[in-house]
Amino acid sequence: MLKFIFKTVPKAIERGIKKCFFSTLALIIKKKKVPAPDESYKKILIVLNEGALGDFIAKVALIETLKASFPKAALDVLVVRKTNKLVLDNNTSIRRIYFWETDHRHKIFFNAGLIRLALSLRKEKYDLTVTTTNDNLRFAFFCMLTGAKRSVGFTNNQLKLNQSDIFLTDTFLESGLHFVEKHKKLGAYIAGTFAVEKNPAMLLTPDELKYADDFWDRSGVLPADILLGVHPFYGPHIEKGYSAEKFKEVFELIKFSYPRLKLCIFWGHTELEGMESIKKLARGNIIIEDVDFRRLAALLRRLNLFICCNTGTSHLASLSDIPVILLCEKTLFWQFDPWGTKNAVLRTDTLYCSDITPDTVARKAVEMLKKYYPEK
Repeated sequence: MLKFIFKTVPKAIERGIKKCFFSTLALIIKKKKVPAPDESYKKILIVLNEGALGDFIAKVALIETLKASFPKAALDVLVVRKTNKLVLDNNTSIRRIYFWETDHRHKIFFNAGLIRLALSLRKEKYDLTVTTTNDNLRFAFFCMLTGAKRSVGFTNNQLKLNQSDIFLTDTFLESGLHFVEKHKKLGAYIAGTFAVEKNPAMLLTPDELKYADDFWDRSGVLPADILLGVHPFYGPHIEKGYSAEKFKEVFELIKFSYPRLKLCIFWGHTELEGMESIKKLARGNIIIEDVDFRRLAALLRRLNLFICCNTGTSHLASLSDIPVILLCEKTLFWQFDPWGTKNAVLRTDTLYCSDITPDTVARKAVEMLKKYYPEK
């Protein structure tokens, strides 16, 4: 009981002090809310906060929408996670990428570095800065410090003032939107009458595409083959995945309808615990072992269908415009479902997607293969 009190009370006091401080600050700053403009922007800075791969891919929709809406604008981006920065490589929509590595161990130095960077960017004289969080003080403050004429972000409740709203000129309500859709709509809100909504995009290099072609050639894949990709695990949370044994049963059921079906098993470096079951499933099949996600995106383009749990790989597959079946438990919000038109979601009423029967998965897989590849 004492441990609970000593842990909870200081946090409650800290929250109270923060609320009083920022409420007072709001009265001093008095940021004027502005509507969506009817004039073009010349210089834009998008602040992409830290996030998992799937979340970050969704944010690229904002970049593409703003560039399509303001094609003559110089568009710069701030990224704070090295792996996420790779998603933006070769993106012709971006003029310049600023990078500041996240440091959770030394937050004071990380925040001080961000402040220095923001002040150094004032010379750029940005017309617009955009942050992609609904209540992140450091990035909203960063936007204000750049001196941009307009600073925009998300809000999840228009009736309640978030602390970060203090530093923004206006906000867009994100509630009730899919995580890709909300970034497209944020860009459309900012652009007003100039709005041209776009989906996320990742431009692969000729070398990356050649790597994929060579891999499939070495694996003996022919043009007439139907490739089923599966990702059995859920990062380090093996218990939340769909077992390799069940995927083997799914594969055998689908193969009755598609004799030329080949199974491709994907796994990552955080999933070593399940490697023994993967090795059993891999016999006679194709295994893709822990490749970097740009090469992974190139490999996914050849698949005819991809089945997985809720991981960043499902969003990479959506990005590659291939059919996706997501297996998920009841606690997963629909906002994180695969996006696009070629996807299906199988949900369970339990806490584990492994409770979905192989027969259910196989029936949905055959249905989607017939729909998208009738000639096969």
